[in-house]
Amino acid sequence: MSDTHDLEHFKKNVKACIVVFALLMVLTLVTVLISFHDFGHPHYNIAIALVIATVKALMVAAYFMHLNAEKRTIFRILYFTGAFAAVLIFVTLWCFADPIRFIH
Repeated sequence: MSDTHDLEHFKKNVKACIVVFALLMVLTLVTVLISFHDFGHPHYNIAIALVIATVKALMVAAYFMHLNAEKRTIFRILYFTGAFAAVLIFVTLWCFADPIRFIH
C-alpha cells in the first residue's frame, strides 16, 4: 500500500516539474524575443526583462527548491530578502536618474 502511494506522489511531482520546466523555457524564449524589440526607452526593456526574470526565479524557488511546502518562518525570511533586494534595485535606479555632476 505504501509503495503505490509513493509512486503516485512521485508521478505527481515529476509532472509538476516538467510543467514548470516547460514554462521556464517559454519565459526564456519570451525574454530573448523581447530583447530584440524596442519599447522606446532602454529602461523599459530592462524593467520587462527583470519582471520576467523575477517570475522565473519565483517558479524555481517554489517548485525546484520546494519552498511551496515550507513553513511560515522561511517565508518571512524570503519576504525580507526580496524587500531588501527591491530596495537595492530602487536605490541603484534612483542614482542613475540623478547622477553626481563634478564641476571643474
